[in-house]
Amino acid sequence: GIYAPNVDPTWWTGERADISSGLLGDANLKLVAAPGETLLFVRREVLHGLSERNITLPVDLPWNGLDTLLSALSYAKGMPVIRDYSHTVGRSGRAAEDNGSVLAVMDQLEPYLDQDLRKVFAVMRGDRQELVRYLTKDPGIPRVLGTRQDYILGSLELKRLSQFFDLHSYPTFVETGTFKGAGVQWARESGFSNVYSVEISQTIYDAAVARFGGDPRVRLRLGDSKRVLPEILKEIQGPALFYLDAHCSGRFEGIDTGGAPEGLPLQAESLTLMEYRDIDQCLIVIDDERLMVDPPDSCGNFGSGIREWLLDTWCGSLGFHATYLDDSLIFQKP
Repeated sequence: GIYAPNVDPTWWTGERADISSGLLGDANLKLVAAPGETLLFVRREVLHGLSERNITLPVDLPWNGLDTLLSALSYAKGMPVIRDYSHTVGRSGRAAEDNGSVLAVMDQLEPYLDQDLRKVFAVMRGDRQELVRYLTKDPGIPRVLGTRQDYILGSLELKRLSQFFDLHSYPTFVETGTFKGAGVQWARESGFSNVYSVEISQTIYDAAVARFGGDPRVRLRLGDSKRVLPEILKEIQGPALFYLDAHCSGRFEGIDTGGAPEGLPLQAESLTLMEYRDIDQCLIVIDDERLMVDPPDSCGNFGSGIREWLLDTWCGSLGFHATYLDDSLIFQKP
């Protein structure tokens, strides 16, 4: 993600920045928490992270804040930050920094960052060895794929899946929330053998039947997803791609949510999927658009707690790996 020569002097000295790992084969190359701002080579995917996360930098950001932020974005995307000790750049002028300057900048930046980047900052200023986990697909660490918000059109998160995942591994497609039928249409065009779609609205369901009813691969179901999904799971077997819509239909009734915050059907859907006999072979895509809300939206008082619950449950408890793609949160067994 970022390559830089050694800079002398800098606040990010080797004692503060270097990270031990077996990922690099050259003794002169070191993973670092951040390289210092004097001279950087930065991949465009890292720069795109600013717009992806809607980060508006404070107008009074000190000169030594951008490299620290870009380093955090690089690790969040699973891209290493490398210092090359075979080249040293001498520096004068602003070299005499007090020990707290970069830490103060991180404090200033944190209100502008989402929870993921705040976690990276905490690791950078604490046990920086933990940054290696971002590079090794550790299932406990969310990894962000490089995308840009201005590329997102309609169901782009579905259309872009084929760039990162082998969809031929999943003969069955199951979605909750048919809406205008974009998911069903995409699944048909992508060659899935079996396409299931659940819709709670009679009007939307009728429109979908009129549009897709002649395709024997498509099985449309009317009803509440948390009640219909268990029936679908009895009919299918093997690998499947589940696309769960983060729609809101009020509080759960008569269902044990396993301690999860109430409000979104996808929590009940997630708990149902976890009982699927072949879940370890499946790809789970969750429409994440409304999971990032802070403050909470009109569906209830969940906000980012929903996303935290999903990550803790799928990754922490079941050992799945989490990936962000556009507005979606994706879970897959490593």
